[in-house]
Amino acid sequence: MAARTTIYRGHRIHSAPHGPGWRLRIVLPRRGGNTVLRNRVPRGLPELLAEARLHIDRLLDGAAWQHAP
Repeated sequence: MAARTTIYRGHRIHSAPHGPGWRLRIVLPRRGGNTVLRNRVPRGLPELLAEARLHIDRLLDGAAWQHAP
């Protein structure tokens, strides 16, 4: 599978094969810089993309509430 770029909540996620697995680079538009996620699972791209979306959600929304209401 070839490299591809997707957009999630204004962040670009670049995915590319990396060894036996995948490498994702999340480009942070407001802060500059990027975050890199990797795995060694040949069919692990969907799980890694879900992790990238969760990472972006936490950056934008903050951590989930950890206490009882």
